[in-house]
Amino acid sequence: MDHLTKATTSLAAICWIICCAALVSLYGGNLTAINAVIGCSIPGLAFTAAAIAFHRTHRPRSPRHGQHRH
Repeated sequence: MDHLTKATTSLAAICWIICCAALVSLYGGNLTAINAVIGCSIPGLAFTAAAIAFHRTHRPRSPRHGQHRH
């Protein structure tokens, strides 16, 4: 995994951790936590999508089924 994929994965994880903590707080009755849920879920989605895209473009290629390297 390259550094760009690692960085975006870490940022996505941080956003989702904050979002989950805010959801627990929201469930506990703190209605102002909705701002943190919205404010962290949108960047969380963006960082998750970027991490997936970077991972797919930077992973080593393996031969397809039925193809052999000579």
